[in-house]
Amino acid sequence: MSGVDGEADHDPRLAAADPGGETDPATQPDRSPGAGEPPASEPLEAGATAPQAVPPASPPLPSPPSPPLPADAADPLLAELLQELGEAIVETAAPVPRSGRASGAAATDLTVAVRPEAIARVAATLHSRFRYTQLVDLCGADYPHRQPRFEVIYHLYSFRENRRIRLKLRTDGESPVPSVTGVWRGAAWPEREVHDLFGIVFSGHPGLAPLLLWEGFAGHPLRKDFPLAGLDTGAARHPAPVSESSPDRPA
Repeated sequence: MSGVDGEADHDPRLAAADPGGETDPATQPDRSPGAGEPPASEPLEAGATAPQAVPPASPPLPSPPSPPLPADAADPLLAELLQELGEAIVETAAPVPRSGRASGAAATDLTVAVRPEAIARVAATLHSRFRYTQLVDLCGADYPHRQPRFEVIYHLYSFRENRRIRLKLRTDGESPVPSVTGVWRGAAWPEREVHDLFGIVFSGHPGLAPLLLWEGFAGHPLRKDFPLAGLDTGAARHPAPVSESSPDRPA
């Protein structure tokens, strides 16, 4: 046998590739029964119970809406107003919830009906003591089938409390209503507007000259009994401009 053949007989690579030769058990895959399967769980002891599967957590139920607050002692501000201005307050309405981020008492609007003759005193108290320094709006309303038929509504806001309050009073349109211009100077124009459109007179106002209408306008347009066709509005007091071809045009 040549030297090459002798080296081939002792080459470990050829011995590993020889199917008839011996192989290393550590390099062969385990073909025993159950090989490759996950291990079986251990048997439970006598009297033990199998663990139960935990169900997925359900989403939380929405919270029910808050019930309306009573119209009296449930609201601290309303309780203080009733204590201090009890004889001036005619009735109170339950606080109305407002949408938004506010919570608690700041999330509600108060509505308080007051006697017409006491409106200036109530306004001054809210302004000075409770810091309702902002008159948001002042407007009128007409309910012809109710006596007295007119309402004057005051919308107030407190920056300190971040809260609104609504004052209402009823009037027949003949008796003057005290002006609140001494509390909020900005009430001058809204009171003139209410006087123009509803005919409500405000006593103590610095000057109820027409604001939206002209002098001599007949009637008050926002009264429910004002005819849709209008009245003699006094337009004849303001003659139409003279046209170019009119013989009355001065040379």
